[in-house]
Amino acid sequence: MLALLALALTQLPAERPAPRLALDVANGKLVGRRLIHVEDLVGPKARAVAGTPPARAVLVLATALDECAICDDHFARLLALHEKVALRGGVVVALVLATRETVKATRERLSAREEPYILALDSFGLARSRLGLLGPGSLSVLRSDGSMLAGFVGESGFDAAIAVFERELEEERP
Repeated sequence: MLALLALALTQLPAERPAPRLALDVANGKLVGRRLIHVEDLVGPKARAVAGTPPARAVLVLATALDECAICDDHFARLLALHEKVALRGGVVVALVLATRETVKATRERLSAREEPYILALDSFGLARSRLGLLGPGSLSVLRSDGSMLAGFVGESGFDAAIAVFERELEEERP
């Protein structure tokens, strides 16, 4: 297992700037608004969101509600991760993929959920594409400086993304 993690860390995706993008927040009561801009979370214009200081790092996981056999596990893993990193400046986002046909029902189902992390809805595939997410189970890590590592996929990718995310939270910031 450690060998796979070490291999995944040496095969990190290329770094690139985080996109200018607004996320459609399905649990807006948590963050106090319906849209969150990526620039509000990371980069030079980052600011406090939902009473928390600007993020030191953001982990985004693409998931779904119905089409994905492992997606229920995603929500449980994100909850555990959120509880571990929230006080250290880590922000967790579940980007729930939907279609135009399912967006209304998906939004209703998400509004009933009580996750303490951000549930964003992507009904047109724009956020998925701009964040470099390939589909359910893929991840991106946004750094506080506004850069992004995208393209983590699969179980080894999940572990590698978490390792990068936690390392970002441990680094000293000026």
